[in-house]
Amino acid sequence: MKQKKPLFTCLIVLLQGFTALSAYGAVYIKVKGVVASDVLNIRANASAKAEIIGSIPADEQCVVNLGCKNSWCRVEYKDNKGWVTSKYIQTQNCRLVPTNKERHQSLLTIPVMSSLPILKAEGQVSELNQSAVDFSLEIAGDFEEAKEQLIHQQNDSAESADKTTVTVIRDGFLDDSTRGERWDIKLMKQPTGKWQTHSVTVAHRCWPGRGYEFYSKEPCN
Repeated sequence: MKQKKPLFTCLIVLLQGFTALSAYGAVYIKVKGVVASDVLNIRANASAKAEIIGSIPADEQCVVNLGCKNSWCRVEYKDNKGWVTSKYIQTQNCRLVPTNKERHQSLLTIPVMSSLPILKAEGQVSELNQSAVDFSLEIAGDFEEAKEQLIHQQNDSAESADKTTVTVIRDGFLDDSTRGERWDIKLMKQPTGKWQTHSVTVAHRCWPGRGYEFYSKEPCN
C-alpha cells in the first residue's frame, strides 16, 4: 500500500508521570508582513472599525485559524477568539497544537493480539542528539494515506529515561482493506547518548468486514 503524509498527528509523551498531548491538524497560520516593532490586532468582528480585543506578535506562528470570510479570518490566540485581516497571515503546517485527548487515548486501548517483529530494525543506532520520537518516526517511515497519526512515548520507569518505548499508530488509511497500523519501538540509550533499538514490532488492523478490527500480524482481506 502506498504511504503518504497524515492529515493530523497526536503526540503523547509520558515522562515520570507527566502527560502531554499535542497534534498536527486543522488549519494554522503565522503572521507575515508586520514590522517587528508592531503587532497584528485581533478584532471583535470582521471589520477594521471593530473593537480591538487582543494582538498577536509580529513573529508569532502556529495560531489556530477558525475560518475565513472575505478578507478576514477568525483566529484563536491564547485567551482570545477574534478576527484578523488575511493580508497579514499565511497558512502553515504546525505541530504541538492541542487535540481531542479521548479520541487518541481510545486508539491506544485497541488490543494487540499479535505483532510482527522487524528484525532488520533491531540494533539500529540514532544520530547524536536525535530524540527518541524522531528516531522512531524514521524507523516507521513516512506516509500520507491516513487521516491521523498518534505518537505515544513512555519510559520504563519514572527514575530513568534511558529505556523507553515509542508507539506510532496510524489510522484511517485510504485503503479498502487495511485501516491502520501500530509500531512499538523499544529503545535504550547508549553511554554515547545515542538511542539504540532493542526491538521493533508492527501490527495492522482492518476495516469492518475485511479482517481483524484489533491489531494483528495477519493481513487484511
